[in-house]
Amino acid sequence: MLDKLPNFIDAKRFTLQDCHLKGNVDLAEMSRLQDSLYNQDGTVEIDWHFTTNEQHRSIITGNIQTTVNVLCQRCLQVMLLPIETKVALIILNNEDQEVPQNYEALILTNPEVSLYNMIEDELLLALPIVSYHTDCSSNQYKRLKSDPEDLKENPFKILENLNL
Repeated sequence: MLDKLPNFIDAKRFTLQDCHLKGNVDLAEMSRLQDSLYNQDGTVEIDWHFTTNEQHRSIITGNIQTTVNVLCQRCLQVMLLPIETKVALIILNNEDQEVPQNYEALILTNPEVSLYNMIEDELLLALPIVSYHTDCSSNQYKRLKSDPEDLKENPFKILENLNL
């Protein structure tokens, strides 16, 4: 396993040589991901296999694992979000080629491709649209809902009696 993965690789050559790439990338290297995270702490671990399939087409398979810090959208507190996702890419030379089922297309316009961008794309797709704790202890709505005494002190309780 590599401590730090290279940023640029020749993906097509890797597949022809049947390469296995396992290592880490710092989250701080992924600028597009930063808007979705609370901070840049942590690393991403990948375990990718570059090979060819039965039709001699170049494919990349494997997985990505990381834990990121995000804000819970219920309580607005920092939470740890583990991400583990599978990768199944097929390398295409142009957009007209058919993409097999269960694969995503990777269209190469240049022999070298940014491995960091590929990893970042997969993480962006794996992030949930909304992150939240399954149990927010500081969630006021949940406390009101679970404690009938708090409902009596709710200033909007009187609105229940209005006939609209």
